[in-house]
Amino acid sequence: MSRRFWRWQAAMWGVTAIIGIALHGRDSVGEIVFHVLFPATGLAFTSWMAVSLRQRALIPGPSRALLSWSAKHVMISAVIGGAINLLLHRYVLSEPVLVFPKVIWEYLLSATGWALVFGVWLFAFCIRDVFRATARAIEAQQRMQESMREAEARALRAQLDPHFLFNAINGARSLIGSDPDGARDMLSRYADVLRYATTRGRGLSAILADELNAVESYLEVERHRFSNRMTVQVDVPVEHRGITLPPMLLQTLAENAVRHGVSRLRQGGAVSISSEQQGGHVLLRVENPAPLSTGHDAVASLGIGLSNSRERLALLHGDAASLHIERAPDPDAMAELWTVTVALPLEHSTRSLSDG
Repeated sequence: MSRRFWRWQAAMWGVTAIIGIALHGRDSVGEIVFHVLFPATGLAFTSWMAVSLRQRALIPGPSRALLSWSAKHVMISAVIGGAINLLLHRYVLSEPVLVFPKVIWEYLLSATGWALVFGVWLFAFCIRDVFRATARAIEAQQRMQESMREAEARALRAQLDPHFLFNAINGARSLIGSDPDGARDMLSRYADVLRYATTRGRGLSAILADELNAVESYLEVERHRFSNRMTVQVDVPVEHRGITLPPMLLQTLAENAVRHGVSRLRQGGAVSISSEQQGGHVLLRVENPAPLSTGHDAVASLGIGLSNSRERLALLHGDAASLHIERAPDPDAMAELWTVTVALPLEHSTRSLSDG
């Protein structure tokens, strides 16, 4: 529990004690002791409930479980609190021993009073935690949006990069005479990439199928740039294409594969995108060859793209998603194979695309 909580507890029950002493403390020493021990009882039980509730992490959570837990603990606290209250009246205030059935009614009255106090306190505590959880969720959403805007800005800069734009226009121009349909197709693919980045890539999450369509268009444009030096392989089953992921995530990985991998190799290479199911996750992989380098320099060369991707994965899926990088050196080819694996939870998938 935070220091703020304990200050709030001390202030609430401390004020209760001060008011009780101010109103009744002049009568006797017993009254003063009673009005110190009475709020101390409340402080002990409410602190116990708060710590127990926080340990079980029921806020925010299923309302049925929270209500069941609250009713049980309020009842236990009220039953014990009622007994303590009778003991305080008997041994601190030196009141005469009550006889049956009056003692039962006094006990029930005291327990009911405690139940109301603890119930109101627990309600206020839960509301406070719900507001705090909501504030954290809003903050996480804002961080996600800021992160996505940064990723979108980088993607747009890459897509509007003079080399990329020149490649798209020059490639289309070279095909106009010999292959008009091919020229139109290349310009259409460039437009697809730009359209996705400026519209569908702005949401909080994206569907893999949409992301994959934009990435395939991007890789096709880049393939013309490298001619025979670059090939593209995509093997993502239909049943995996409904999974959700942060927008522009796959685009970022594809750009890294081209910029930091294939483009730096004289012999070029293949950019491969594949997926497989493993337990409750879909493993999305992007593979590409890259120049031999030390691990530190290689990871650093990828810049903030992968760091940004990890942050957006955490904001969207929490601990249920992850991103890992693996390298497999190939000294004979003077290169190494880079594999970026993104684990995405199946429970965040949409309906199967094969359904319609």
